[in-house]
Amino acid sequence: MMTVALWAEPAEQLKLPVDWERLEAFQGRVERADFERELREIYAPGGRWEDWMRFDEGGVWIRRSADESEAYYLAFARSGETEPTRRSSGLGGLKIAIDPGHLGGRWAEMERRHFAIGDGEAVREGDLTLATAKRLRALLSERGAEVWLTREDDQPATRYRAEDYFAEADRRLAESGLSESEETYEEQRNLLAERLFYRDGEIRARARRLNWMIRPDLALALHVNAVGWPDPENPSLVDQNDLHVLVNGCYLPSEVADDAQRFEMVWRIVNGYHEQEIALARTMARTMVEATGLPPYQYSGDNAISMDEEGYIWARNLLANRVFDCPVVFLEPWTANSKAVYQWAALGDYEGKRLVGGEEVKSLPALYAAFVFEALLRHFGE
Repeated sequence: MMTVALWAEPAEQLKLPVDWERLEAFQGRVERADFERELREIYAPGGRWEDWMRFDEGGVWIRRSADESEAYYLAFARSGETEPTRRSSGLGGLKIAIDPGHLGGRWAEMERRHFAIGDGEAVREGDLTLATAKRLRALLSERGAEVWLTREDDQPATRYRAEDYFAEADRRLAESGLSESEETYEEQRNLLAERLFYRDGEIRARARRLNWMIRPDLALALHVNAVGWPDPENPSLVDQNDLHVLVNGCYLPSEVADDAQRFEMVWRIVNGYHEQEIALARTMARTMVEATGLPPYQYSGDNAISMDEEGYIWARNLLANRVFDCPVVFLEPWTANSKAVYQWAALGDYEGKRLVGGEEVKSLPALYAAFVFEALLRHFGE
């Protein structure tokens, strides 16, 4: 499992030391063809990994850092000597971690995951994902799965708060050349400290819980997508409504050049996580489309690559799907700030059905949990 400092100071937790020797357990266990294919097609197709790795007849030299004199050697298996990945049969005994994406309650506004149109009710993604996670846990537990949540309520998993990251924010702003005398300094400092809290510190705290305590067979990261407002000064609902599923991959050159991210990328390759992620993602995407009828979301930048012909499955390098030490599948159904979803999402979780847009419907968390549960039943053979 990933080594982390449980009680490190806030800034120290954002960049932990890399222990390349942990790869010793994988010496002679990975075939070159598999390793190189995953680099080229999944993890770093445009990431300039050639600057950091050199193959020879028996293995690959991986630079530990920018220092050319330091490299780690991973020996490859001879063709045909690796063992095929085995999948559990049925949900009984399967260990599943559910990560309810983002934070809810009063934290949602800081995280920019809270919005309302006019006098309408607010939509908080973190509240919707937590309600979905609790419903899903109940369904899975009835089938014998062992299920944990990375958070049980709307409180952060980390014991730190935004103000604990002021020193790190000051350091980074100084590196960027922003002077404390500038008029916007305090605002920039506060915004950066908040991002370090909820985007880095919070996710790493969940990773520590998952990697040290839960140690699951797989993790499901539950989210509800949203898109930018056409006019941020005058928010109005959009027509777009779609879905997609994410697996880890598509490391950018700057990310491959980062010592920790380069190690984490290699760690996921040697563990064979992608094979399991993409198989589950296919089942998830198919089941989600059947339940919702939604079209696929399309990425236009270089930070994601498509993993299927239909365009529903994408590889992205996100912190959670990189540092959660197991196969991780991110789910992004619906567009919360769309005309089709806002009113329904704003109702939150409820029992039974309610009238929305002239139709009696179950709550968003109830439907969400139901189709994820169905996909897991299909995937694991029940």
